[in-house]
Amino acid sequence: MAKSGYYEKSSETPLSNQEKRDLLKPEVLAELSTDEYITLWKRLNPHFLTHVTRQGLRDHTGGDPMVSHSSNYNSFVNGFTDVMKNEKRIYPPLARIGLKDRDETTVQIFLSNYELQAENEDEALKRFDTRLHQSMGAAPTYPDHTSTHLAAQIASDRYYGGETNNEVFFVYPSDVLASQYPFAFNGWEKDFTHPQGETKWNDVFIWTDPGKPGVPVDSGVVFLSKDTKVDPNTGSKYASEIIKDEQGQDLRIPVYDEPLLKKFENWVNELTSESPIIKAIGEAYKGNNSGGFDRVLRDEMRSIGVPEDSMESLIIMSGLSQDMFLFGEKHPTNNKYIDDFKSSNAKYKRSETTIASNEYWEKYFAEHPEQRPKHIVYYNGDPTNAIYRFQQENHIGSANTSKVDGQLLGFDDNHVVDMANDPRSNIGHQELVNLGNKIIREHYQNKI
Repeated sequence: MAKSGYYEKSSETPLSNQEKRDLLKPEVLAELSTDEYITLWKRLNPHFLTHVTRQGLRDHTGGDPMVSHSSNYNSFVNGFTDVMKNEKRIYPPLARIGLKDRDETTVQIFLSNYELQAENEDEALKRFDTRLHQSMGAAPTYPDHTSTHLAAQIASDRYYGGETNNEVFFVYPSDVLASQYPFAFNGWEKDFTHPQGETKWNDVFIWTDPGKPGVPVDSGVVFLSKDTKVDPNTGSKYASEIIKDEQGQDLRIPVYDEPLLKKFENWVNELTSESPIIKAIGEAYKGNNSGGFDRVLRDEMRSIGVPEDSMESLIIMSGLSQDMFLFGEKHPTNNKYIDDFKSSNAKYKRSETTIASNEYWEKYFAEHPEQRPKHIVYYNGDPTNAIYRFQQENHIGSANTSKVDGQLLGFDDNHVVDMANDPRSNIGHQELVNLGNKIIREHYQNKI
């Protein structure tokens, strides 16, 4: 089909299933302008998959105890720029930790940091087996660690994101990935048309070539914050400084807002039965909600200078609202309110010199043109709502074929039902085991 017809701006006629398989290839999508990509999406299902990356100061975790969900908390991370430096591909876990190819040299280097540090061959083989086959995740380890993880119909910024109101995430029409790659679902609902019932189980696995792993960024759209005020040098909302770590390397750390902490401590210490928040609690105890406990608490926090985009972190996520409702003016032991403040992102000082986040990124891409995504959308507000708003503004939705094609959008043949045994979710497994075992045995034989 000629490009002029394929991307005809007036056409919202759904592409056929076969057209999607033939035409939604990564190399084709990477050549489209953003306008052409939007025009194309009008002819696809509106359903989407997302991947949120950590960029800037990770100021929230979603409260999930899993290590993979809470790693880098309170630390600066360059997740997005690292993706753009690494062939502009969203790597699966094994590739992120070094297995970016399956040639012998790459596997040798991959094993050298852990397995080949073992005292003997048996321990090294055990370590390798554990790495490939054991984890705390619900999915089989090898399929889990060789797939790129995405979420259906939401942006999982609370679990996987970096900075509140400054998130970076990738969006793909579900048709794009479902038509080109084997896929599976980790949650209870097994379809593309609505979010999983439980956010942390909203995991869609996509398997790509293990010799060139990862979903290409330019197959989708990168959403970047538009108007958030950020430091012109870091792109972060937060003030920071550089220190030396234990190895003598530069380490960027956040600066704490000591004046705001002091104001909060004074506010806590001055609470009495006449304080507005205590009166509001009393009204709530009487069953009278006219006092508006939550509203009053937010107003009190605003009065001492808590930033608006720290309100949820301080009032809800840290537990301040719940603790105040339980204890009121009777301060809980161990300065619980102060601990709540210190566990929220309100404790961090904001950058004093700022520019709009879209200005920061445009300057960054001008300096690093090879890292610029092919398709960028600048957004404001909640990430998931921003995707739906983007679709509405661009009239994406009339080509919804899921009622006819089903909840897998007609790509049922690409659906991996049994991740443990399906060859598509285990591609390269036995070859990697054999090569890794060979390298380990030869390494220890040469040490004898």
